[in-house]
Amino acid sequence: MLEQSIPGILSWKVNKAYESKRKIKDTLFVSNRNHVKGLEFPFVICVAETISRSHSLRNALYMMLTRSFIKTYLLIPKDAPIN
Repeated sequence: MLEQSIPGILSWKVNKAYESKRKIKDTLFVSNRNHVKGLEFPFVICVAETISRSHSLRNALYMMLTRSFIKTYLLIPKDAPIN
């Protein structure tokens, strides 16, 4: 999992925001689509397994991608299916 790999590889502290429900200074904010509505960040890196045709999943992806006021990155596998 992402939140387990980052401290070991980069030595960064991770805030599992889906558990803590808050921003913690000097930590990497890791969340999911259910816990980012209304929040803003300078940078957002969104990791997705696939791009879906589902309206609700596309709306959630849009919401995640628009949380940044400077730069947003979307990471998907090169061979990601469109479902």
